[in-house]
Amino acid sequence: MQKSAIRLVMGLFIVLFVTAGCGNRLESADAALSSAGYGGADKQQSGALNQLNQLSEQLYTAAQAGNRQLAYTHINRLQLAAGKASIRRLGTTAGWRAFDNNVKKMRDILERKKAGSEGYIVAAKLKLAVDAISRPDSPLWLQYHEVLVDDWTRMRKAWQASSDSRMSGAVASLHVYRMHVERLEIAALMGHKDKPLMLLQEQLHHMGQLLDAAYGANSIESYRILAAFSALEETSAWLFDEALAAEAELGAGIPFHQSISVEEWLALFFIAGFILVILAYAIWRKYAYEQAHGSPASYQSSNWERKR
Repeated sequence: MQKSAIRLVMGLFIVLFVTAGCGNRLESADAALSSAGYGGADKQQSGALNQLNQLSEQLYTAAQAGNRQLAYTHINRLQLAAGKASIRRLGTTAGWRAFDNNVKKMRDILERKKAGSEGYIVAAKLKLAVDAISRPDSPLWLQYHEVLVDDWTRMRKAWQASSDSRMSGAVASLHVYRMHVERLEIAALMGHKDKPLMLLQEQLHHMGQLLDAAYGANSIESYRILAAFSALEETSAWLFDEALAAEAELGAGIPFHQSISVEEWLALFFIAGFILVILAYAIWRKYAYEQAHGSPASYQSSNWERKR
């Protein structure tokens, strides 16, 4: 009886773990089938994305170095690479509209004799846009959150300063803030952030109007400026809510991933434990019987059957 019980328990655990293993293999098989079905299209899209990233990087480097002829070659190649159907399936309609407009703008800038810093800024916008469709889960433009926080802090400190140059300092900081928002514009549109981006641009325009009024007449109410600062901060946080959420998740720790959920494991072990308790009780009763009667329970049972 004891050997049979032990075998039964071992068999139970083998069944449980084999069942879990089958679940893992089934999921792996489904993933393999999915990869087989879409592997060709994914490979083609991946190759097109790599080419697009290389061209945007080359355009950015050429514009930064002031090499107008090389930048012109790269913008033409970038335009062709960005027109592929596999690439256009990524991003958003608004994002691609802004992308195409900036490609045209870049071509117009490069056709001049001196492109200046304007070409560098447009190249940076295009580079961030390509990165946004290449890495939608962790695009580079989200890192601008800290940059805008610094811009906002400098602008607020300039406004609260007691010096005569506080107004000009606040206006200059607002100009830098606008430049940074303009740089991430296409990338944010590619990431479905059109509404918070539009609201942030409206808040910047409103802040500019208030500072201009205060700078000119110096009679604007202080609470209106402070309210505009608060609104600008809240809108910026909304634009970067994905970055803030990602930081919160990382701070909370890496989530535990497994093919079988914790609840399913608990259910399996509860069932196994329940059966083990029943088997242990049966073994204990057999042992107690043998200690009390001095003979195995199976032998007594056989004698009783023969007496009947």
